[in-house]
Amino acid sequence: MSKEVFLKIYLDKYRRNKYTNVIKALAEKHNELNEKIFFNLEEKSKAYFSKLEGIYGSKYNYEDVDPGDVYEQMMDETFEYYEMEVLMEHNLILSLISTLFQVFEQQLRSLLYQELNHTHSVVKTKYKLNKFGTNMGEIQEIFKLLDYDLKDSPYWNDINELNKLNNAFKHGQGNSFDKLIKLNPKLINTNKLEGVYTTNNEVIFDLNEVKFDKYSNAIINFWNDFPEHLTNHVKID
Repeated sequence: MSKEVFLKIYLDKYRRNKYTNVIKALAEKHNELNEKIFFNLEEKSKAYFSKLEGIYGSKYNYEDVDPGDVYEQMMDETFEYYEMEVLMEHNLILSLISTLFQVFEQQLRSLLYQELNHTHSVVKTKYKLNKFGTNMGEIQEIFKLLDYDLKDSPYWNDINELNKLNNAFKHGQGNSFDKLIKLNPKLINTNKLEGVYTTNNEVIFDLNEVKFDKYSNAIINFWNDFPEHLTNHVKID
């Protein structure tokens, strides 16, 4: 026999600010990363070439070695250095993007779990945290029980895109990767996919199109817009 229970969630000001402050901090770190590490890869490559000139300038006896061969070797090494720096920029930025979504997902999950298992809550979750809301689909369904559809948020389209970008980077080509191409094809260098089997050993995503602030602002606005109280009566068996 089913019975009706009252579900409620309360997002206090302290926790709301805590959620948004973490996202703001990630955005600041992203900007620092760009400004201090990947600020000018071309100039860094020139400096690397100059360093090689100093090394190779005294390494060989140029009466026995063709200077042209040495120059070509330095150019090859500089190009390899540049390519690796580009790949590291690609991976670090996408790793931070992935972290951004994971932080948000766990914020949603922890809010639900803490509130539904609150001392004054008339219900308790069936599962402990390790089995509760383990993916975004489950989290969305739980919010629907509170008569709140996450997809109705005006910021959800950007957050959903972030979700697909996170999964595409972590897992490579697959369901999320294909969905991301449909959502925003500019994010992926589709002309470079032939013969590519990973998303972190090659530069697959176009960092000029991956806008960290777009996603972080969407999450901040989501939390700022999130209701202070969610309540609903539901029937359970």
